[in-house]
Amino acid sequence: MGKVIQTLNAPENSREKMAYWVGNRPKFASVSESGILHGYNAPAMEVDWFDEFIQRYVREGDKKVYHFYSVFGSKLYCKRHRFPHSFFFSSETVHTGKLLFEYDDYCLDYVDLSMTYDYVDAPNYLRFPQWIIWLFKPVLDKDYISGRIKEFNEARSTG
Repeated sequence: MGKVIQTLNAPENSREKMAYWVGNRPKFASVSESGILHGYNAPAMEVDWFDEFIQRYVREGDKKVYHFYSVFGSKLYCKRHRFPHSFFFSSETVHTGKLLFEYDDYCLDYVDLSMTYDYVDAPNYLRFPQWIIWLFKPVLDKDYISGRIKEFNEARSTG
């Protein structure tokens, strides 16, 4: 996979911290090596995986830049800075616990596509459990991945 370039680290001084707390900057920001994916509050491994997937299956030669939000920082940046071609992904439980409760709406009103492992009935939502990232390389055929997931979901215990 490619290399993710960290463009913004966690706030260190009082000016950066204030900008973070009012939503003027994300906690972390990165850009994929290809330059087509910008990640905000997102782990480098996830930015890298989605960058490869977008290059292979979504991009189709266009010049779009995609914006990826995740839960490892304040939601205020997502709310205050809306970009075209944006999506939200969380590998964490957002509807329980205090730490990520601010994301319990899955950012559906702020992004073009929201993806988590929950079952949500919304036109811009896709169920996308994190284990897909761990089990499948983003260069595999999407029909193959879909077929394997169907097999997993239909598997019966033999014990």
